[in-house]
Amino acid sequence: PFLASATPYDSTLAVLRRVFPTSRSLYEDKVANVWCTMALLPPLKLKAKLALEALLRLSLGCTLAALLPPCALLLRAPSRRAFLLCATACGLAFFLLSFQVHEKHLLLPLLPAALLSTEHPRAYAWFALLAAFSMFP
Repeated sequence: PFLASATPYDSTLAVLRRVFPTSRSLYEDKVANVWCTMALLPPLKLKAKLALEALLRLSLGCTLAALLPPCALLLRAPSRRAFLLCATACGLAFFLLSFQVHEKHLLLPLLPAALLSTEHPRAYAWFALLAAFSMFP
């Protein structure tokens, strides 16, 4: 629908800005990702030390670095179980390292983990409990 508007270029940019909110800072309050956790220690407050563009590059590089091992393992030995493990690991990588994460992003790796829950029900129960707990205000 935004492509059918009078100004499709502007509408497309508006949609991309909503999907990738890079004009905001690295994290919002109360998100338990790596960047928010590092900000608890004053010498590691990256928001105060690096420009926004550098933070974007850093989070992109770290996210891609965390995505490579599970994707490489999946390509090396593809199977249903490997796919679900890869999807879980990639979802966690995005939650922990990507730019501007919301608490609800922890639900993304929960779905493939649920499909693996028959193998490790106790680990999945803990993961689901912690994911639900992280969404309380």
